[in-house]
Amino acid sequence: MLSQLVAFLVGLGCVLLLAFVVARSSGRESLERRQLRGVGKRVEAQVISARQATEYARGYPAALAPWKFEATWVDPQSQQTLRFSGRGGRRVGSSIFVVYDPADPSRYFFD
Repeated sequence: MLSQLVAFLVGLGCVLLLAFVVARSSGRESLERRQLRGVGKRVEAQVISARQATEYARGYPAALAPWKFEATWVDPQSQQTLRFSGRGGRRVGSSIFVVYDPADPSRYFFD
C-alpha cells in the first residue's frame, strides 16, 4: 500500500514538472513571437527545397524521420535574397508566410 502511494506521488510529481516545463517554454516562445511580430515584417516566401532530416533518420524507419524545408524571399527594394529554414512537411513551390526582423533576419518564425 505504501509503495503504491509513493509510486503515485512520484508519477504525479513527474506529470506536474513536465506540465510546468511545457507551459514555461511555450510562454517564452509566445513572448518572443509577440515581440518579433511588433517589430518584424511579414512576407510570403517560396519553398525551394524539402527533404527528410537524415541526421534523425539513422536507426529509425524512414517514414518517421522529420522533414526539413528551406524557403526564400527576395526583397524587392534591395534585391537581397533571404533564406529561412524550418521543419515540417512542405511542398517545393508552395508559399509560406514568414515574420522576420529587418534589423536581424536570422530572427524569424513561420506564421
